[in-house]
Amino acid sequence: MKILITGGTGFIGSYVLNLIPDTFQVLAISRKNKKKTKKIKWIKSSLKNLNKFEKKIVEFNPDYLVHLAWEGIPIFSKINCEKNFVMSKSLIELLVNKTNIKKILVSGTCFEYRNNNGMCLENIKINPQNEFIKSKIRLFKYINKVKKNRKIKLYWLRMFYVYGPGQRNESLIPFCINKIKRGIYPKIKHPLNQNDFIYVEDVARAIIFFLKKKVKSGIYNIGSGKPIILKSLINLIWVKIQKKKLKMIDQNLSSNSNFWSNINKVKKNLNWRPKISIDKGLDKTINSKLLNK
Repeated sequence: MKILITGGTGFIGSYVLNLIPDTFQVLAISRKNKKKTKKIKWIKSSLKNLNKFEKKIVEFNPDYLVHLAWEGIPIFSKINCEKNFVMSKSLIELLVNKTNIKKILVSGTCFEYRNNNGMCLENIKINPQNEFIKSKIRLFKYINKVKKNRKIKLYWLRMFYVYGPGQRNESLIPFCINKIKRGIYPKIKHPLNQNDFIYVEDVARAIIFFLKKKVKSGIYNIGSGKPIILKSLINLIWVKIQKKKLKMIDQNLSSNSNFWSNINKVKKNLNWRPKISIDKGLDKTINSKLLNK
């Protein structure tokens, strides 16, 4: 099987590439220089330059697309989101019209559930409140439209709070780890929020399962299925690093976002479930050489 992957050098994409079996051929798009291997060939470019390398994609004729790229994160302005939508749309259009693409996997986001409380099912009504979510939903609707009357399966993966070695410093867990290593208790706006954190290797493993198995098209939650209060998460990181109990810290104890995944659908259809607990995942992240300082 042939796989086209975008965002192959990104946080999640790099883990996916490490897990792809040798029986698969991979063409990866990245703005970074990477050496090709027996299994992976690279296109060094941005999707905005698709016209310059679309011939290579057509000649490669991928069976599957894993679309993880979203340039400019954490910039979620209307301009940047529109740019990403247009680039993604052009790529999908090329694949649908000029290749024999059979499966399309796209990274959705748990923020599609942002206005909901508690456990989130895939069929919950979505009410997008920012440009990032609006652009993602537009892309989802576009792909569903163009794949009609074609034998193409779409897997829209709503990933919850992915964490692990290699994540950018501004993200919550690396931010907290780096603060606590310096003996500073990290202050966040809403420490009583309850959210769902999923280790990056579990996410990559789920993507591989979608590539290898016959699964129904649709939206799938990729999370741990378990909420954790952010204050408890920070305290756990503190004890792991500082090796002592935390003294009480005065700060604004509030919440504004409490939601987590229901993963029954992915467990039933894919026979996938997360293997790495938050406890083990934090240990791996804290001890990793990939963690920036």
